[in-house]
Amino acid sequence: MTDLPPNTSASQLTTYAMCGRLYFYRYVLHVEPEFRSLNLALGSAVHSSIGWWFQEKIQGHQPTLDAAEKIFSADIAAETVQMPIRWKNQTPDELEAKGQALVRAYLSDYGDLPVVGVEQRFEVDIENSDTGEALPRPLVGYFDLVVRKGDEIVEIKTTAKAWHPQSILRHLQVGSYVAAANTLHGGPARVVIHAILKQRTPRVEEYPVERGEPDNAWFFHAAKSIESAIQAGHFPPSPGPTCIECEFGKACLAERGAVAPVSRLRKTNRIEQVSCMQLAI
Repeated sequence: MTDLPPNTSASQLTTYAMCGRLYFYRYVLHVEPEFRSLNLALGSAVHSSIGWWFQEKIQGHQPTLDAAEKIFSADIAAETVQMPIRWKNQTPDELEAKGQALVRAYLSDYGDLPVVGVEQRFEVDIENSDTGEALPRPLVGYFDLVVRKGDEIVEIKTTAKAWHPQSILRHLQVGSYVAAANTLHGGPARVVIHAILKQRTPRVEEYPVERGEPDNAWFFHAAKSIESAIQAGHFPPSPGPTCIECEFGKACLAERGAVAPVSRLRKTNRIEQVSCMQLAI
């Protein structure tokens, strides 16, 4: 089998939890995606614009909201020309306006944060505090924002819905950030999630992460189970409604020798794509 990446990450863990075959195509075979997710393109451009804002502040400049919106426009244009985009019911102009509104909403509320680091890379070995057992691969990632004297981590998410506080306790990405921050700080670190809600009038919700030891232990055991399956070469598909959004749909169908997804005409005369796994099963 093709070699695995030398490190694991929050993205790898959540990808495998979604679908083992998706992980295989993305991180082992490095298959070229068939299209670019609209939500991923939007989130990436929003992050880039916010990161630009705080880099400017760190360098002693005074960026403006108008300039941040222009940065977003340039970034989303770049994101959407690199590969095909599945636009659904949105137009490029509508996506640009939505993203500018998200950037403006965030920076209006949090543009004065005392940020000291942007996209700060980390690489740590994650251990079980009780047994000293470590994950087989080091955890690598980037903290979106490091605040004050480096004792607070801010992670920015663009989301359609508000997060339920209980979901944070069993969230692989959040668990990864907390585990990395705790390891780097030698003890409990402050991690805050800033969720930018993609609503008609965007707003930002703040979720301070308070994870007790049982929650941290849960993350370690969840990550260990996923890593063990990856190391053993188990990459099963996970068929379901999200298959229709998968950027490796045709590759997945080829595993069964099936044809590419087809369109079907519903009684409403609307065209809908048939899920790749609906066809394959």
